[in-house]
Amino acid sequence: KQSHLSNVTRLITNKNHYEEVVERICSAKSSIRIMTANFKRFRLRPTKNQGKDYNDGTPFIERLMEKAVQGVSVQIICSNPSDSFTEEWQDYYRQMGEPELFEYMFCDRNHAKLAIVDDKLAYIGSANVTPAGLGQGVFTPGNFEAGIITESQEVISSIKDFFTMIWDEKYCINCHRAEKCNEQ
Repeated sequence: KQSHLSNVTRLITNKNHYEEVVERICSAKSSIRIMTANFKRFRLRPTKNQGKDYNDGTPFIERLMEKAVQGVSVQIICSNPSDSFTEEWQDYYRQMGEPELFEYMFCDRNHAKLAIVDDKLAYIGSANVTPAGLGQGVFTPGNFEAGIITESQEVISSIKDFFTMIWDEKYCINCHRAEKCNEQ
């Protein structure tokens, strides 16, 4: 059976979202852009390179803040952060000296799930930034998820343009929810 995807763009499913997306986000060098409908608290697991005896356990949001402190631009658009996420990121934000490069916005209309890492790799698909979405369900292996990961500069450029339009609030002008989003 032939794949319709090139080596530059490929399908990822289920728990592969963790290795293909989260681990790459954690190794970003210059920028991270994330859009998700739901962002919940979860802890990082050991990478393949760290080995089975390594226990990371770092909260994902803490790693994102660490990246911002290290000079990586982090931008998150989320429609529905969990209360635990909001409390956790506020704690880390204060602990890490309120890093200027960590930015977020809430948009009730957002249901997109995407990530752009260093403007060289992008993910677009069904997975939210939640344990179940990333194959780390507590009682199950997680949700059934599918998406693509790409290194195609043409596709990445289009995804970046979409992200930027929302980040720059280009859709807020005629949105009846914009006022509510800006209050959060």
